[in-house]
Formats: sequence, structure tokens, C-alpha cells
Amino acid sequence: MYSMKKVFVLILILMFGFMFSVSAEEAGIEISVFIPESLYLHGEGTVAYSSGLSTSFSFGDFIEIPIGFDYCKLHGLMVEGVTSAGAAAAVSKPWFMADSFLPYAKLQLNLPIGPLTISVFGGGAVNWNATLTPLTGFVAQDIASAGEYAGLIDFTYQNSFGFGWLAGASIGLNIEPVTISIFGEYRDVSAPLMLSASYLTGPVSGLTTSGTLDGSNAFLILRGISAGIGGSFAF
Repeated sequence: MYSMKKVFVLILILMFGFMFSVSAEEAGIEISVFIPESLYLHGEGTVAYSSGLSTSFSFGDFIEIPIGFDYCKLHGLMVEGVTSAGAAAAVSKPWFMADSFLPYAKLQLNLPIGPLTISVFGGGAVNWNATLTPLTGFVAQDIASAGEYAGLIDFTYQNSFGFGWLAGASIGLNIEPVTISIFGEYRDVSAPLMLSASYLTGPVSGLTTSGTLDGSNAFLILRGISAGIGGSFAF
């Protein structure tokens, strides 16, 4: 995981490096919805609305480098890599919600067809959660045995920067100097969580069995599908 993070950081550095050799050719704004993996795989979490700003650097008609960031209040952050009693914890619900900022840099390939442009893109992303709030009720539901209940005694974690990738496609209509586009995108970003917890489980009459969660190798997962509309102005 850490070697992949270094690759993503390197990609971001190289892409941002182009900013010093070319001039920005357009600025844009976008609004979108984000569907977290927890919702379409497990039926938990909610659709989130995001907004973002970007600029773009072009190299001819076919290659473009968009750079920008999105903001989203996410209710659907899963966790991977947690163990309990030596076995992987069965996480099926979102354990966290966050105010998430996602800076990114992409390599975009364009195919102009008259006033339309069909594009595919991919790149690296960094995630910073300005706030990170545990959903302890969902945590308790995931760690409770069938027919029993669970209560957390303590729950600690680390809010870290995340790294990952994104890829997607778009179609845009150009009415100079404005371009309106619709897009779809898949995001997969993870951050070290350093989670630990102790808990009690048992029937409703009494929580009598103790246990611990080991999340020293756990990751917070921002993964899902984003779809939206954007507008840009060329100058």
C-alpha cells in the first residue's frame, strides 16, 4: 500500500510540475453526486453532494491536464484491515462520516467531434478530511454476534491524509468560450487509520463478553462512483 502511495504522490508532483511550463487555458466549476461503495454494495450510507473548482492545461487538441479539488460531506466511509480475535472483522456498514477535500490531477485524452468532445481520464488524488466523525452505532452493529448487542468502551483512530486514484469519462458541448460537460468517475482512495477499540457483547439482558479491535493496519476507504455536470470558461 505504501509503495502505491509513493507512486500516486509522484504522479501528482509530475502533473503539478506542468503548471510551471504552460499557461492555464480554462477554469471551471462542477457539481456532482457521490454514491459510496457502502450504499450500492451494502445498502448503508447516503448519496452525497459535492462541488469543486478546477483549471486545465492543454497540449494540442487531444491531451489535457485538469487540476482541481472537490469538497463533499461523506456519510459512507468504510474501513478495511480491522481484526478481532485474530480474524478479519466483518465490516458491512460505514464506520465514519467526514468533511472531505479531494485535490486531484488527471491526464485527459480528448476526441473532438464538431462541437462535442468525448474524453477519458485518469489520475491521482489526495484526500484530506477536515472533520472525521465515527459512527459508533454502525461499528457496534458490525462487531455484535448474531442476535446479540455490542457496546464500545473506547474507540481511538488517527485522521491521516489519504492517497488513491480516479478514472472516468465525459462528454462536453463547446459554445465558445464556454464548455458544458457531463461526466462519470470512479474513485478509490485510502488513508491509514491506526484504529483500536475495546468492547463488550452479549444479549440484551447483559453485555458480558469482552473483546478488542486491532486496526493498526486498518485503512479508511473513500471508494465509489461520482456523476455530475461541469462548466468551464476558456481564456
